[in-house]
Amino acid sequence: MSSNIIEIGIIGDTLTGKTSLINYYTGLGFRDNSSNTVGIDCYIKKIKFRKKEYRLKIYDTAGQEIYHNLALNIFKNCKGLILVYSIDNNNSFDNVKEKWIKDIDDYLVSKIPIILVGNKKDLEKERIISEKEGLEIAKQKNYLFYETSAKTGENVNQIFQCLFEQIINVENIKKEDNNNNNKDDGKENNKIKKGKKCIIF
Repeated sequence: MSSNIIEIGIIGDTLTGKTSLINYYTGLGFRDNSSNTVGIDCYIKKIKFRKKEYRLKIYDTAGQEIYHNLALNIFKNCKGLILVYSIDNNNSFDNVKEKWIKDIDDYLVSKIPIILVGNKKDLEKERIISEKEGLEIAKQKNYLFYETSAKTGENVNQIFQCLFEQIINVENIKKEDNNNNNKDDGKENNKIKKGKKCIIF
């Protein structure tokens, strides 16, 4: 059974729970006092889908400004992105609108599946950003949208699975288009533009 690597990035401000989302998805569990990511961490999750084995390579990017350019260099080559804000943190939501979306528009070389995630849904009493506000931004940019809780696990597996399936669908469409182009004129040369540590589970 062949193994295919699919790279995705999880981006957003620091303290929005990006690492906690990955920890829950990969089985490491939730930690109340988890430390901030420094630079870039990488996790690999093995997935079986439609009788094929895949390795989902997840880049966890630091949200601090000093690592911003490093994060950009990583995510511009990913097949899909998860953009995270915290529902109890207005600054993290403002930066989604004013910084992260602009970076995505400026740096991505091709259109890829993106999920906007409002994390920390378990902090309902401290909520500042309504679900409607998050959904409106997602609709404007044609992103998928979920609210999650890395603490309770609500919708965590769903965001990774959904992004993975969206990527597979996009890749299959690209392959079909390439095959069709090759059949159109076999005499012409088709030019195809090519667009730290790893923890394995």
